[in-house]
Amino acid sequence: MFRKSISCYCTSARMGTVRTISTAAIAAVAMLAFAGTAEAQTYLMDNTPETTCTGTFFDSGGAAGAYTNSEAFIKTFTPDVVGDKLVFNFTTFTVENNFDFLTIYDGNSTGAPVIGIFTGPTAPGIVASSAVDGSLTFEFTSDTSVAQAGWEATISCFTPSAGGACCLNNGTCAPATDASDCVDVQGGTYQGDGSDCAFVSCPQPCTTCNTPTALPY
Repeated sequence: MFRKSISCYCTSARMGTVRTISTAAIAAVAMLAFAGTAEAQTYLMDNTPETTCTGTFFDSGGAAGAYTNSEAFIKTFTPDVVGDKLVFNFTTFTVENNFDFLTIYDGNSTGAPVIGIFTGPTAPGIVASSAVDGSLTFEFTSDTSVAQAGWEATISCFTPSAGGACCLNNGTCAPATDASDCVDVQGGTYQGDGSDCAFVSCPQPCTTCNTPTALPY
């Protein structure tokens, strides 16, 4: 049987890259383990939007099965508490490398910024929303052959602090009370109200430019 050749999958998004995670992010995920003894809801990959801050997210095959061939699903999650933001912790992840893809968007549609595109065994890890409504959108496509085990991710939410994150020129992140505090006082780049350094990856200073002190932003 003819098998298509593997070619480079190129995108302007950062493939397999997510935001830097700190202990604050880990604490947000850990809250799920202590939320109570009630049985958590499970959500399968499909086209049905969901509103929740708890549960487990699986591929279409669920906990024990694989996804199927020729899938094309888009699923949006929104937090059930206004003002909170979603966090997904992928504990397992395996899809057919270079043929099946999970794309994660930072918002409530595929028009939102792309957090990452994941294929093969490259797991998303911990993914947090920075969207105004705290939502995340997942798009999954599989080709016509070779389905793998898929994924499992725990769902939780966090409440962002007042103000936002400020990316400084040395590549670090610092909290700021507002845009003026970040730009005028700290000399950084404001990441928006409600953003959190726990989920922000600030650009690093350029060390290979013609002008060594030049920054990439």
